[in-house]
Amino acid sequence: MKKIAILGLTLAMTLAITTPVLAQMPGSNITVSNSNMGTSVMNNVSVNADTGDNSIKYTSGTIKTGAATAYSSIENYVNTNETTIKTTCGFCNGNIAVRNINIGTSVMNNVSVKADTGDNSIKGPVFSFAPVTASITTGAAGAQSDILNVVNSSVTKIKRIGGMTILQ
Repeated sequence: MKKIAILGLTLAMTLAITTPVLAQMPGSNITVSNSNMGTSVMNNVSVNADTGDNSIKYTSGTIKTGAATAYSSIENYVNTNETTIKTTCGFCNGNIAVRNINIGTSVMNNVSVKADTGDNSIKGPVFSFAPVTASITTGAAGAQSDILNVVNSSVTKIKRIGGMTILQ
């Protein structure tokens, strides 16, 4: 839960959203600049599922373990710029310039995912004439990790609308 909160805080801090820019004067220029510099994200994740390490110490007994499944998922959206420009100056000759600068971004994911149903043992007495009827049956083990990093992405939407009014 703590890692989800940190991921949400990181996303909120690095998400730069420029609100719509309105220009209504003929020949006016629109310039938008977004800068993200020196952003660093590090994820250290360790997931472990274990149904093993069981032991039978006599000549009879049964161990049945269930499945062990471990899964991790990481999504990082870092330095995302979304710029929307709406202008009512449909016939003017003004310039629209959007500049997005994303420099020095690093994302490091250290992930360990392990599922284990093994390391089980049967330990009967060393000297015994009784037959050993002990058994161990384990379930399946599965481990998976998904990582998605979207870094330094920019989306710019420009809409020129004719007339002098704009509806929001």
